[in-house]
Amino acid sequence: LYTYRLFKKIVVIVTGSGWGPCLSLLYAGVWGVLIPRRVLWSTPNPEKTYGPKSMNAILKADPDAVVWNTREFEHPDMVALAWQPV
Repeated sequence: LYTYRLFKKIVVIVTGSGWGPCLSLLYAGVWGVLIPRRVLWSTPNPEKTYGPKSMNAILKADPDAVVWNTREFEHPDMVALAWQPV
């Protein structure tokens, strides 16, 4: 995921615990290169499962992040949602 620097903007689309490999993108910019990014994450009980620290990191990376709680709502149409942040 280090190649994010090749792009002017990125959209991160993740389901469930797929955040593991994508966490580095949340902190992209720490080394002086800030790439605008949009986040779309669909998972059950995100704050309860991953904690407020993870949620804060996501909202810091993208204040308008779409975090879809699949325990409150049905599973979303990820393709349709993916086009919204673009």
